Amino acid sequence: EILKGCKKYTLKTFTSCFDDKKFDEREYVNLTKSVTNIDTTYLFPQPTDFFNKIDSLIYIHDEPIWSSSIFAQHEVFSSASKAKVRVILDGQGADEVFCGYLGIFYPTYFYGLSKFLQFKELTRSVNKKFAFSLFVKQFLPIKIKNNESKVMSVNFNNQFRSNFKSLKEQTAYFIKYHLPALLHYEDRNSMSNSVESRLPFLDFRLVEFGYHMPDYFKISNAIGKVVIRDAMRGITPDEILDNKNKKGFVTPQIIWINKNSQEVRN
Repeated sequence: EILKGCKKYTLKTFTSCFDDKKFDEREYVNLTKSVTNIDTTYLFPQPTDFFNKIDSLIYIHDEPIWSSSIFAQHEVFSSASKAKVRVILDGQGADEVFCGYLGIFYPTYFYGLSKFLQFKELTRSVNKKFAFSLFVKQFLPIKIKNNESKVMSVNFNNQFRSNFKSLKEQTAYFIKYHLPALLHYEDRNSMSNSVESRLPFLDFRLVEFGYHMPDYFKISNAIGKVVIRDAMRGITPDEILDNKNKKGFVTPQIIWINKNSQEVRN
């Protein structure tokens, strides 16, 4: 309904952008713009501003910041404030509740598939080599499984190891321990710019509904947040819904730090 409303009303959007495409998603913002009436604002956080504002960011958050993405988020709220926007919708919580972090949730998902012999979905979700390797890991005798050089790569074994017994257990963990830190940053960054941030994906009814969903509503065919993608089919461009290259709120942090270190040494 939000996107349908965008065709009638002009909504403002604010996006953190970078020249390096590995950290930039303007392509997908432009696709959204092509089917809506949104008024886009692209801002480009700069490394010099990041290093100059570290002290003020520590003051705002009452603790050292662990990532330059916190700075980039602050700049988004600052841009909204300068545009006299006082309320913003943000998507926090969707990844934690509906399994958007595939690299984190997939090991648990695969564990469940193999444990309950759901090989049809398993072979849809990974290529045949990985499916065979997981079968070897779970069901062949210990003597064979331990000879990893012959039956599977160490990388695969590490990539699909999970400390959780179910997606529901892992989701509960991320809601309880991971999400509060993100909400702390959200609250401090927004309030320091006199902007109210609202998080529709964290409506308690939606969280409870998502938590009790079957796994295949969240992950299927190597795609996360399936139920959300399906709900938006025909409204959001397919190129966005079918995109498997999940990005967090990323910045070229390592590049910035390396460049700054070189400048300090020089």
